[in-house]
Amino acid sequence: MSDGTASRNHDLHPPALSESLETSLFALRPRLAAYLRAMLPDHHAVDDCLQETFLLIFDRYQDVPNTELPALAFVCARNKARAWLDKQKTGRLVIIDPEVLHQIAEKAAAATTAEAPGHRVMILRNCLGTLSAEQRELVECRYGGNSIESLEEFAIRRNRRMDAIYKQLERIRGFLKKCVTSRL
Repeated sequence: MSDGTASRNHDLHPPALSESLETSLFALRPRLAAYLRAMLPDHHAVDDCLQETFLLIFDRYQDVPNTELPALAFVCARNKARAWLDKQKTGRLVIIDPEVLHQIAEKAAAATTAEAPGHRVMILRNCLGTLSAEQRELVECRYGGNSIESLEEFAIRRNRRMDAIYKQLERIRGFLKKCVTSRL
């Protein structure tokens, strides 16, 4: 096969990947996709560039340490996106400078990472830590599965009316929402 297809063995049989490379690339996929979505106009282009990025890494960079893999993957993705944009440029006016697109894409990728559920839970725990002891006790009474006390019992013990308890819960929820949102 002198037409070059034999050299690209991933067409028929993907090269054997180390599990750590495969795992690392799988973990990077959402961030890379967000990065490319910010740079490219449609999801087909994003999918194509993402696929080409992974193929390039599989073909040429299997020996790269996992600590350097994210930087390499983002550089490859940026270059694939720029090549795609250059190919599409014929007859079109380009309004946004590619460097500006790159900066926007980096922020989108960072935002995707920040939205991971584990990250949100950690932020919520930090915000709960800023509540007073009574507020935390009320939240635990309302939302905690381990509480043996009902809201009515909490209100009686605190000598407060139920509508005041519900209003306090509403304010606490508002505070927690604002706290979590500001830290994302």
